[in-house]
Amino acid sequence: GQKLEHEPPADVVMYSRSEYDPAPVFIRVLLLRGRMMGAVLIGDTGLEETFENLILDGIDLSRFGAQLLDPDVDIEDFFD
Repeated sequence: GQKLEHEPPADVVMYSRSEYDPAPVFIRVLLLRGRMMGAVLIGDTGLEETFENLILDGIDLSRFGAQLLDPDVDIEDFFD
């Protein structure tokens, strides 16, 4: 992530998920001290607006961990 090279490694967490059935999807999020700083979304993820709002709002997402990317968890329901 840009401008994160001087942050302590323990404060930066990255989660990724990819799948290829039925269509290719790739998701990667970067969190700094529990707050989403960036995301890469490739394919039809349906998470664009949710992740944009999470980045802009600066909500602490520490309690979710890798569940942020779990397709069985409807993460947008937590933040409506």
